[in-house]
Amino acid sequence: MIAYIRKSSLHGEISLPTSKSHTIRGVLVGMLADGVTEIVNPLCSEDCFSAICVAKAYGAQVEQQEGRWLVYGTGGNLSVPEDVVNTGNSGMTTCIIIPVAGVREMNSVITGDWQIRKRPLQNELDAMTKLGATAFSLREGSGSCPVFVRGKMKSGEVHMEGEISEHVTGMLFAAPLLDGETVIHVNNPSETPYLDMTTQWLNKAGIQLTWDEQYRWFKIPGSQQYKAFSSVIPGDWSAAAFPLVAAVCTDSEYIINGIDYEDIQGDKAIVEVLRNMGADITVEQEAHRLVVVGGKPLHGSIINLRHIPDTFPALAVAAAYAVGDTKFLSVKLLRYKETDRASIMSEALEKMGITTIYDETDDSLTVKGTGRLKGAVLKSYDDHRIAMALSVAGMIAEGETVIHDAEAVAVTFPTFYQNFIDAGAQMKISDGILTNERNCP
Repeated sequence: MIAYIRKSSLHGEISLPTSKSHTIRGVLVGMLADGVTEIVNPLCSEDCFSAICVAKAYGAQVEQQEGRWLVYGTGGNLSVPEDVVNTGNSGMTTCIIIPVAGVREMNSVITGDWQIRKRPLQNELDAMTKLGATAFSLREGSGSCPVFVRGKMKSGEVHMEGEISEHVTGMLFAAPLLDGETVIHVNNPSETPYLDMTTQWLNKAGIQLTWDEQYRWFKIPGSQQYKAFSSVIPGDWSAAAFPLVAAVCTDSEYIINGIDYEDIQGDKAIVEVLRNMGADITVEQEAHRLVVVGGKPLHGSIINLRHIPDTFPALAVAAAYAVGDTKFLSVKLLRYKETDRASIMSEALEKMGITTIYDETDDSLTVKGTGRLKGAVLKSYDDHRIAMALSVAGMIAEGETVIHDAEAVAVTFPTFYQNFIDAGAQMKISDGILTNERNCP
């Protein structure tokens, strides 16, 4: 699908999609639970459908009703998959199911799409091996999918690198099902709001665990039973970044509904980041909405991405619109996402007339903002956040911006283009139809 975008603004309001990160955790916790778990307002997107397919592959049943999903859990007694387990484009689903598959004495082969097959997993595989599982990449030396997993993993003490929080999350899902206490030591913990989200979901299912304030270790008692529950999925702060930046950087008056400042999602920090750059954003917490008056001048800033890496593509556009240098720190984390987002956004912004400087010595990327972007022909590289960020950049640029593989937005925000068009954005799409429905094979 190709998207064509011209300079424009947003008016009216939008209701956010619900959270991908919460929905996936809910489905896979429900897979392990004893009983029927109700997930209210799940996100109907590609990554979440991948989580459903994986849950079914291991013996859970999922009933997709209007406004809710019912997950009939396995009680931890996972079935042996009948085929290779495909996680699609979902890194979170991949990182959870790999160690969970090692809990039982059974064989699994787990893979995903071309992006998943490039993402590093050796940290997780090494931790599983340390605890007695057989876990290795079927492409020797790659440390990536497809991987072979065989249990039975045992409890014990293990050390993990914490730069990719999803690896730690996967081990936290599996550890309660092992016999005896498991201690996970974490070096250089990053993306810690996502670890908070994981522990929150485990607690909802009755799982007990403790950890220190710096997330340097987790202690998880063994032989626990996941319990069924009901939970409402909140709005997605990661998705909010794109209409928020679009409204801030254009002559817009826009309301973003569905935000929850009480929720644990770390990406809510984007509001303060943009305010510090000069954005006019009013938080109406009781009404669960943001009110944006856009078109105000922004100035450069220093932004540490250590705990909010998913905000980078949107914030890179805000940095290009701002006048002055914006320095992003901890950009190494961006290499472990669907794509190397730092390199791709740098390449795209350079094509649009913005200079960027990567400094490997201090792990930073500087965007030299001018507020003057020009239209360009760009690619999303099948990365949903890149597709949305470049679409927002097109709303600021002079001339037409063309984005190939724009259908990637369906991973988290299937209604992205229609929502923006309804609000007055000069966008049109061709050669593709987005859908929020999918059945597993």
